[in-house]
Amino acid sequence: MRETLKQNTGFIQIPLLITIVTAFIVVGGASYGIIEYQKISKIINEAEQLSKNEKYSEAIEKLELAKNRWLTKNLGIKGQEIADKIENNRKLSEDKSEYNKGLEEFNKGNYEKAKELLEKVSEISPYYQDAKNKIEEVQEKITEKKIAEAVKQVIDKTERELKKDEKRETKEETGKEIMEESLQKERASPSCVDECSYLGQKQCEGSILKSCGNYDTDECLEWRNYQYCEYGCALGKCNPAPYQPQYNVETLIVDYKDASAIKVVISGDKKSLTAILSGPDKSTVDTEYISENDMLDGGETVWLHFQRYAESNPEPGLYTLIVKETWGGREIYRKEFNIKGPKPVITGYSLKWKLYWPPIEEYGYQLDNYKASFTIKNEGDLTTYIRGIDILLNGEELVVPFGNVPSKKKILPGETTEISVGYSDIVDKGTYTMEVRLVGQVNGELTTLASYTATISVP
Repeated sequence: MRETLKQNTGFIQIPLLITIVTAFIVVGGASYGIIEYQKISKIINEAEQLSKNEKYSEAIEKLELAKNRWLTKNLGIKGQEIADKIENNRKLSEDKSEYNKGLEEFNKGNYEKAKELLEKVSEISPYYQDAKNKIEEVQEKITEKKIAEAVKQVIDKTERELKKDEKRETKEETGKEIMEESLQKERASPSCVDECSYLGQKQCEGSILKSCGNYDTDECLEWRNYQYCEYGCALGKCNPAPYQPQYNVETLIVDYKDASAIKVVISGDKKSLTAILSGPDKSTVDTEYISENDMLDGGETVWLHFQRYAESNPEPGLYTLIVKETWGGREIYRKEFNIKGPKPVITGYSLKWKLYWPPIEEYGYQLDNYKASFTIKNEGDLTTYIRGIDILLNGEELVVPFGNVPSKKKILPGETTEISVGYSDIVDKGTYTMEVRLVGQVNGELTTLASYTATISVP
């Protein structure tokens, strides 16, 4: 009987041991995963700071470390985000190099080469606007140089023709008497030859347009009044600027598909267009492509989101919207949006307590109908998206019965609303320090959007 009992006891202990070991592995693995995720997030944040300080090579090294972490390498966690940031930093590094090389060539007077290098700086680079301004300065230098060269060519040609005339006159006038007679005739009645046919005549010479007139003291006509034609010269006049497609762009900040976005309405010529929204760190936040077919009816409407995630709260800062022609890259529209972002403020609360069942005070108190209500105002210029409201009494968080789901998930700019959330914890009678935390998503991670502290009494 005892041997049978021992055998049964051993049989019971083996499954129990397996269960304990399995639970240990699961809990340990989950804890390791959380720690590993936090380390990866920390490395990414450090890389972003290096990128903001224009230390792109160091940022790439940091991101490569994050890429080779176990959680990313084997499970792909944050893999795409890291890959995008590596590519972005490489492009920013190239842009910085091209910009500096462009400045060197400009200082050397190699304007064509400087323009070629500066045009390679992409729109996400912090040097883009400086490069664009420098390109305008380079173009002025190139134009001045072309004008100077063209005018010099015309002057040199005129001087050569005058020298030929002088040589010809010298050969024809032989002998002292003939020369003196000729000089006397010239003094009495100066002679000259018209260079052009009639007053106001126009003629092209390369990219230079010249006009016929009497610009000196003699009675003859000559070419003067040189004008440089930026788009070439033909048939006695400067060519007009080539036709540029015309567009009209209107923008409005809206709430679209559970996310804050810029509504962009474009009308105009039938061309393929690209709309790009970049964030405060100059990286691309959203992109929309418009085909020629989309523009067949004369216009198209697209929405560019401030965040990559639905029901997420964008960071405050300067956002830039650029619309350009897809082929050729000609920029047709640029606008900056200085965004305050969502700014929720908890202005009040309502807590109603009742005795737990059975209604005896020593059993404690519970929120009436499991609900707590909070008054919240959005003082920002974008919609606030709420994921939950946490309550801590003396530092301990109240338990939420069916998930921390608020009765309303978003608050429009300037709106004040009341939101209720359910809690099931039982608390003793007494005075507590209550901390309320409004939770929302920023950059794909949950964070505290606003907090509120008060002293309360139960009941």
